Amino acid sequence: MCRRRPVRRRRRRRLPRVRGAGVLGAETVVPSTLPMLVVLFVVFGGTLVGTGATVVLTTGAVAPRVAAVVAFAVYLCFTVGVSGASYRYAVRRYRTYTLE
Repeated sequence: MCRRRPVRRRRRRRLPRVRGAGVLGAETVVPSTLPMLVVLFVVFGGTLVGTGATVVLTTGAVAPRVAAVVAFAVYLCFTVGVSGASYRYAVRRYRTYTLE
């Protein structure tokens, strides 16, 4: 006698309710705090690493150049990792939404 596995029902999610905010006279959507802090960290971190690497690579000796290249490579890996994880999270979250 074969038993059928119960069919697992997908949990229905509704689209998130987002309040608009007025910025410079236009109605816009404001992201939540955590994603905004991550984006600011990545952008400002990249600016600092890029500026430092540029200064060291154009004026420094060999040892600081190697350190600058390593720092830039680590930052690049971090940026790609954050972007990839954000994409995967967004796709998984999007697939759970259903229309009623």
